[in-house]
Amino acid sequence: MRSSTVADVRIEDAFGQLMDRQLPNLFRLYLNPIVTQACLCLSRIASASKDGVRSSGGTYQIFLANGHDEALSGAIKLTRYIQNLRRRDAKVLIRGPQHRIAHFASTVLPSGRRICFVPEVMECFDGEDSTSAPDPGSFGVVVTFASLGQLDNQLGDNQLTILSVGLRDVFNAGGDLPRGWSPIACPDVIVFDASWVHHDMPFSAFAAKSTLLRHWRKRTMSMFHSTTFQPNTIASLHLLNCLRRDAWAFMTSMNPKLERIEHDRSYRCKVFSSLYSPSLARLIRTTGFDQSEPTATGHKIRIRDKTVFDAVGGVACSIRGHNPPSYLDEINAVESANLRGRLQSKLERLVGLGHFIPAGSGAAAVETALKVGLVSQTRGDYVLALRGGFGGKTLFALTGTDSDRLKTNLQPLYPKVIFVDPYAADSLDALRHAMDHFRVGIVQMELIQGVGGVRTIPRAVVDYVQQRRERDGYWLFVDEVQTGMYRTGEITLSKRMGLRADFLTLGKGTSDMMFPSALALHSDEVENRLRELDTDLDTVLRQRHEHAWGYKTILNTLQYCEKREIREQVFAAEQLFRERLHGKIDCLPNVREIRVFGLLIGIELKAKQPLARFDSSLASLYLLEMLRHPQFPLLAGFCQNERNVLKLTPPLTVGAEEIHHICDTVIDSLSRPLSKLALSGVGAKLRCHLPIQVLRARAQPILKVSAANPSSPHDSAA
Repeated sequence: MRSSTVADVRIEDAFGQLMDRQLPNLFRLYLNPIVTQACLCLSRIASASKDGVRSSGGTYQIFLANGHDEALSGAIKLTRYIQNLRRRDAKVLIRGPQHRIAHFASTVLPSGRRICFVPEVMECFDGEDSTSAPDPGSFGVVVTFASLGQLDNQLGDNQLTILSVGLRDVFNAGGDLPRGWSPIACPDVIVFDASWVHHDMPFSAFAAKSTLLRHWRKRTMSMFHSTTFQPNTIASLHLLNCLRRDAWAFMTSMNPKLERIEHDRSYRCKVFSSLYSPSLARLIRTTGFDQSEPTATGHKIRIRDKTVFDAVGGVACSIRGHNPPSYLDEINAVESANLRGRLQSKLERLVGLGHFIPAGSGAAAVETALKVGLVSQTRGDYVLALRGGFGGKTLFALTGTDSDRLKTNLQPLYPKVIFVDPYAADSLDALRHAMDHFRVGIVQMELIQGVGGVRTIPRAVVDYVQQRRERDGYWLFVDEVQTGMYRTGEITLSKRMGLRADFLTLGKGTSDMMFPSALALHSDEVENRLRELDTDLDTVLRQRHEHAWGYKTILNTLQYCEKREIREQVFAAEQLFRERLHGKIDCLPNVREIRVFGLLIGIELKAKQPLARFDSSLASLYLLEMLRHPQFPLLAGFCQNERNVLKLTPPLTVGAEEIHHICDTVIDSLSRPLSKLALSGVGAKLRCHLPIQVLRARAQPILKVSAANPSSPHDSAA
């Protein structure tokens, strides 16, 4: 297990800075100075070529991730995407130390049986017989580690290179970038491993040449690759703290630009847009969140003298809101002895599954469940998933993600997956046919499709899957990254429905909006099967992803939920939302249906003919209207794969009075004539195209409190 301190760099220092400044942590909609500073530092490091000058191919742009595996997956996704786009060879060779890359793309069991998770990705471990090592020149993408020798002489012009580097691979004893730090001249992508944050938390990143990453930075591709906890203020803060200690000379040279990012929002916007996300920068300007430094406490985000209720909460991450004032004291009060054993006992009691493997994000937890499931399953290697489902965007998590758009130019992916539409009239027949004609080893499902429109799976489908499992012996994998951690009332929705799963994933709420974490749980039967196989898969994944601070956060969050009777609060909140919203908005002409499951709420919109094809644009207009509400501004979201469905995931500690205000804002906004929404929406869209200097001089904040009601309820509650 990773230690929580190295020398004088402590992870608690970063948390202290976060809470002292009341910075939003898991919040995307602002020009985050900490994230921007982290991206600038990583880009500058990546841009140092072998000769100590800026590399060719443009600036390196940054993608932040939750651990080395996730960053490596993103880097391979990008290079494979580019190679497929260019119609070139997309086969990948990974050369590195066994403890770093084992079980990433495939697993070899002691019996000799090989299970491939990502096709055409080959792992070659350090120290293996060089005579049998594959020729790097026969691969379209080559991944290497800084400790390896030079590869540039062996690679062709049509190949792409990925370099994984650690802190000690880059900086010299003086804390500066030495000339020629890189063993590969101008790699196409550089992956920064967890040593950059002293292995204290699941943080990593990759830097890619702008000529490559610009393909993902287009308006239409802005959500093509994203992760659960990205961006992450606390991880970026800890990274900067570590760099100030370990690379003090480099950071001294960077200080003028870092200070400018802190105080000059125009410059920050430029750096944020060029190195991190131009589409997100445009969205921030559209919503008006670029006009001041936001602060976040409890359920609210404050911008200037305006306060907004956060009903997104990191997309279902929020248990009790932003920056709980007692968080550090609570974590320090958690005993460090036998953390894993105590968490195992608590999960066994609450969930019914005591065996678990930690992960850095929901997608990583899904990948772990699928890997362990396929390895431990002897019946078959097909995965049966449901149409509309979402497992994540990392290479192997895409297995259960039903979206051709998110898989464009990434093939080949795991091939043995079957999708069945659970909402079709013949869904049971389709399930029966799939199970009869394919050797199904895992059935993967979300009981409520959070990304796919907040839709519950029909009970008949769930019952049939459970009944067939008893006969066929496949593993049932229930993904509860969004529905678990009391989001839908019980600790898991499976428990509420009386469903017994072999695998179950928890995430989002496990973080308490503070420390990024997730879990992949499995049954005694699975555990016994792993012991019979004598595989080290679960051990390696656990050691790679476990953090003491993560265990403490999850233990503390579970204890908090039990002590504060969160289960009962969520059930009461669910009933109140139903009473206030049903009959009020579902009868409106632009609303098709409202769906309330605990504190996971979806509102499906419809536009009248001839505007039906603009359903997704309609959602954006209503979201802007909620943000501008004069009495109770509300930050809501939408479902990524069903953009016409508004989504509310407020903190689990939301009170009755706040629920009334939320419902008032939703009802008022959805009752607005479409013509008035369109006019105000056009004005907001124009903001993102004006120079920021003009906006400062001329524009009024989009979040405006009525002068007739300056002391509205949300202000006093903040």
